[in-house]
Amino acid sequence: MSTLRAWVIEPRDPLVIGSGRPAYLAKRVRSLPFPLPSATAGLVRTRIGMESGGEFSPQRINELKQVPIVGPWLALLGPDGDVQENLFPAPRDCVFYRPLENPPQPPSNHLIRHRLTLDWGAPKGGMTDLSKLTPVGIADQAPQGKPTPGPAFWRWRELQEWLFQPDSGPREVPLAPAFGMDALVRESRTHVSIDSATGTSRDEHLFTMDGLRFSTKGRDRLGLVFACGEGMTQGPVFLGGERRVSFARPAPAAAIPALPADFSLGTDRMARVVLLTPGIFGKGFRPASFGEGATLVACVV
Repeated sequence: MSTLRAWVIEPRDPLVIGSGRPAYLAKRVRSLPFPLPSATAGLVRTRIGMESGGEFSPQRINELKQVPIVGPWLALLGPDGDVQENLFPAPRDCVFYRPLENPPQPPSNHLIRHRLTLDWGAPKGGMTDLSKLTPVGIADQAPQGKPTPGPAFWRWRELQEWLFQPDSGPREVPLAPAFGMDALVRESRTHVSIDSATGTSRDEHLFTMDGLRFSTKGRDRLGLVFACGEGMTQGPVFLGGERRVSFARPAPAAAIPALPADFSLGTDRMARVVLLTPGIFGKGFRPASFGEGATLVACVV
């Protein structure tokens, strides 16, 4: 990470992050809930590959594919657009439940979080056909009721506690915004297709498109942080589909989260890996290798 530089993208318009589904198959185009790393990679490499005249140089494609890129992740921005705090997707090995009240009370502004582990006491005789992977479950006393969605994004300090205190039991946590943030606001826009010959709308060419809103009146100012190699320049950029306008500018190195100074893997023979962005491996969700002697025993996707 020492050779990478931090950047922040602040979308002006709602971002349309396509799922790869052709638009003509549906009257409503739904954006993915968050930009994929490939969207940021496309933006950065296109930006670096632009010549002074504003045209992309195909001769540099192989060179541009070697530009390292990390991210993006969500960030809370200050009044001047500076990065105040990083927010990351909720880890998949956490399950939230609502506190049980007796007698029943209005919904609490707190949730109880539980950790999925390997040592949860799986029923004898239980089996799985998922490539011989071990099922995971809640190790502490099984909660009553059904799981409930928690904050979609966690503040970095909360995620650090989750990562570095793996033996912590159930904990009551506040709802967003104290603990993190809910999913990004979706904004829908209805469009028509215009016939260039008549200047009027085409019949049966009415469709709706969803976008992710990063700045809304009365809400926090949000942006995307990523890190990349040399060559990126600041200014207006297009991220995602529909050429929606965003602004890219350098961010301080502190915007890239760092491990604590006293971090150590210790002597444990088992490690838990949490991805901060979606990952696609050689075998789909399953990495072909974790390194010499390491074996995947369980996963939550």
